[in-house]
Amino acid sequence: MCSIDKLDKNFAVRSDIGEELIFYNCLETPFRVYGLIATEQGFIRMPEDIAKTVNENVSVLFRSTAGGRVRFCTDSPRIAIRSKMANIGRMPHFALTGTAGFDLYGDGRFLGTFVPPFDIQDGYESVIALPGIRVREITIHFPLYSDVISLEIGLCTGASLLPASEYRTGSP
Repeated sequence: MCSIDKLDKNFAVRSDIGEELIFYNCLETPFRVYGLIATEQGFIRMPEDIAKTVNENVSVLFRSTAGGRVRFCTDSPRIAIRSKMANIGRMPHFALTGTAGFDLYGDGRFLGTFVPPFDIQDGYESVIALPGIRVREITIHFPLYSDVISLEIGLCTGASLLPASEYRTGSP
């Protein structure tokens, strides 16, 4: 039987990273992570000691990275990710791109999803080619239900890498 990605290229998992990319830890400057706390065990939404005092559901879901994002600016024509995950959120009613995919936005517009492979075990690599070469303010949204341990971002050699502007509205 023919694989669907052979019939329609939109279903292909783009993991052909290439050697011309340089990977950076998203916790280093000029990247800025929002909505998550970085720990040695991975990203969390609230401190574990607090999560365990709320209820059983929160004590499990505080490791899910829903709402987390990383921001920066670049003129790289390709952006890649390399993620490590402790748990892959597999659910019968939810697409894997929603539970384990990262979404890419440039200047506030959706540019694509870093699609996890169907046989994902403990993370994955994926790449998205961008139209035109210009500096964009990039936001990468973390997956909703997978426990992300680490995230590296790959940019083309020689591409600029700058901090994103601050959000116009501060924290509540």
